[in-house]
Amino acid sequence: QRARIRAMEASVRVAHSASRPQAGLTAGYDFANPNQKILPLSGDWNDTWSIGVSVNWKVLDGGRANASAAKAEAQADALRAQLLDLESRIRLEVTTRRLELDTALAGQVVARRGIEAARDAVRVSKDRYQEGVLSSSELLDAETRLLRAELEATQTEAQIHVAMANLN
Repeated sequence: QRARIRAMEASVRVAHSASRPQAGLTAGYDFANPNQKILPLSGDWNDTWSIGVSVNWKVLDGGRANASAAKAEAQADALRAQLLDLESRIRLEVTTRRLELDTALAGQVVARRGIEAARDAVRVSKDRYQEGVLSSSELLDAETRLLRAELEATQTEAQIHVAMANLN
């Protein structure tokens, strides 16, 4: 994209140069038998040199050079705008993916704390069950909460991997 912009900027300079004086220089060397530049023609090998200078200046071109330059400048501006838009979209995408990863990593901390709390609850519930002050269904509920906390931790781990893949 940047190369296209540079090429378009070069086209602008070329278009502007069309309204300026143009100079040219030519040189040539001929060694021929017969040499067409030497009269009368003979069967001898002869060499000739030639040098030329030309100057051209389009004074009245009907505004073509300016219109061509304006068109090229507009195209360059459009390419610059496209590049800025693309860069903005890329920045937004990367920022979004980074935020997703940060959120998943924060969720991992919460999930670990949830597992710790659920393990403590299961430990307390087992002690209370053994003492006979807690029913077996309440112990099963505590164990179920531990399994759910571990499942959430696994889901969070999967979200981290997905977020990292998206960021990459």
